[in-house]
Amino acid sequence: MGFKNEIEEILNFTASSERQTLLFSATLSSAIENIGKLALKNPLRVDISKGFQVANNLRQEVIKLKTIKSERVKESVLLELLIEEHDKRIVVFFPTKFLCHKFYHYCAFQGLNAVELHGNLSQEQRVYSFNFFNKNISILLATDIAARGLDFPKVDLVINYSLPVESTQYIHRVGRTARAGAVGVCVTLANEDEYRLMKQMIKKSKETLYSRKMDFSKVKNCIPLIRDFEYRYKLILKKERLEKELCTAEMEATRAQNMLMHENEIYSRPKREWIVSKEQRFQTAEASKKKNKLY
Repeated sequence: MGFKNEIEEILNFTASSERQTLLFSATLSSAIENIGKLALKNPLRVDISKGFQVANNLRQEVIKLKTIKSERVKESVLLELLIEEHDKRIVVFFPTKFLCHKFYHYCAFQGLNAVELHGNLSQEQRVYSFNFFNKNISILLATDIAARGLDFPKVDLVINYSLPVESTQYIHRVGRTARAGAVGVCVTLANEDEYRLMKQMIKKSKETLYSRKMDFSKVKNCIPLIRDFEYRYKLILKKERLEKELCTAEMEATRAQNMLMHENEIYSRPKREWIVSKEQRFQTAEASKKKNKLY
């Protein structure tokens, strides 16, 4: 995730034959295994599962969507699904921050109890969303930022707005439910190409993929709602952009004022030292941006 050099440096400083080191990961990519080789000496490896495998008590479902000319239809399917399952604790994964934030407002317009979690939120907002979802029967709308490292108790349903690009992402997402012996369900909205790919993934793991039927007469009733939501969301987005510009202007003004008041103190501070060169930091930052710009 962009901290490989720092991790390697920490391992060099903490090398000790008296310390026990353990590495835990839901999936092991080649990059993680290489770091493991630096940190571990003659390790004992324990695999709970191999390859593409999910919890035994997880029911995997798919809603097959034909070629969609308008994203509005897909959004209507998701909205109807959330209305049907509103009394459950649900995590919905989106491929982009924009879609996640957009549907957060759609849920608010519909009166659904929902919070959002993605990279455009402040740390305070993320903590609020995390705590709110853990304490309430609600919907968490998230990007893959919520797929790892967070423990959400008693998640009943995970919904994929689209099939993830990598199978490991799918495993991490659906792993939010059916944890510690509990029963869970995951539903993926898939077009024809995604459906074929998903069948191949499930076939390799010898799992069962169930088709979930939707009442498309109810979905059609959601289309006018989505159309109305789109107009209202554009007004909100315009207001949010204006507020962001005002906030940025205030921050710049405060920064300039601090520079004038504390110029000598600021420039007298010692120069920062890094374990990697400026060029290496730039390359790492650019690679990290490309990987995480959607989340």
